[in-house]
Amino acid sequence: MSYRSISVQEFSEQLQNQAVPLCIDVRNEDEFAGRRCRGSVNVPLPGIDAGKVQKLIDDAGLGADQTVYLICMAGMRSQRAAEILAGKLTNPVFFVNGGGVDDLHPDHHE
Repeated sequence: MSYRSISVQEFSEQLQNQAVPLCIDVRNEDEFAGRRCRGSVNVPLPGIDAGKVQKLIDDAGLGADQTVYLICMAGMRSQRAAEILAGKLTNPVFFVNGGGVDDLHPDHHE
């Protein structure tokens, strides 16, 4: 499966509709320890690979048609993570582009 971008606004709407089964934050651990998207898991970009993400997919009980969302601070690292995962997962992969965790509505933060 390939990947595509999604805007912060579109992602926020998905969160509002509780339609985000798996959100992976690819920022470093210190960034993740601060503000983060509610329900997200941290897999820093340097350690991301299809095996780790597939385990998260399996642990979350996602069907092959359910989307995996990638987020960071501004979109560059999440896009890079999507490129790494492209073609290696059966699930659709969306990266949040043009913004990130700090741009989400406060209701969507932990």
